Parts: sequence; structure tokens; C-alpha cells
Amino acid sequence: MELVKWRYRNPYHDRRHERERMFVIGSHTVILDQQPSEDISLHQNTGFLIWDGGYLMAKFIAERVRVTDKSCLELGAGSALVSIVAHLQGASRVVATDLTEYLQFMRRNIERNVPSQSIEVCELTW
Repeated sequence: MELVKWRYRNPYHDRRHERERMFVIGSHTVILDQQPSEDISLHQNTGFLIWDGGYLMAKFIAERVRVTDKSCLELGAGSALVSIVAHLQGASRVVATDLTEYLQFMRRNIERNVPSQSIEVCELTW
């Protein structure tokens, strides 16, 4: 495993309050919905936003991790950005999980970016 020095250079950081966000990761453009108008706190509605950590993980997968022909599981997928990028990078199976209230939201984002059967969406309380 390689250590990567982290420097905060997220060009998408100031767009947290937009309803639609576009990310260019590797050679792919991913367009996601988010619901910034929801009352968001540590204990509610966190899955309706694209968090910096999700962007950084998606970028890390695209640039540094070979997922081709591997299975990937995302816990607490929310917007499904990481799952979508794993699929676009060639993962053979991708499972995106989250609480019941986020499943339809995840499915819409997935269907907008990849064939809907490409990523399995499952409820999981973790």
C-alpha cells in the first residue's frame, strides 16, 4: 500500500449548495444530484450531499487503485460517486449500500451515469 501525501485541492469544494454537481475524474464526467436544502446534521440526511471525502476516494480509485475485474463494496454510498467511479474504472461487481431513505436517491444518480444494472443498490445499516 502506498501512502499519499494529502493536500486539499478540491476544485469542487465551494459547490456544496448546488442541486447538481459535475465531476471530471480521470477520463469520465460524472453528474450527480444532491439535496442541499435538506436539514443536514451529523445524525440525519448526510447521504444527500457529496462530501469531500467521497470526492477524494473517487479520485484516489481513478488515479491510484486498480479495480479492474475486482468486486467493490461502498458502505454509506449516499450519492454513489465512489461506486460509479469504481464501475467506470472496470470493477466487475459494485455494490452501493446505505440506509433505506437514500436508496432511491442513489439509484437516480447511478442511472444518470451508468446502465442501471451495473451497480447493485442494497439497504445496509452499519
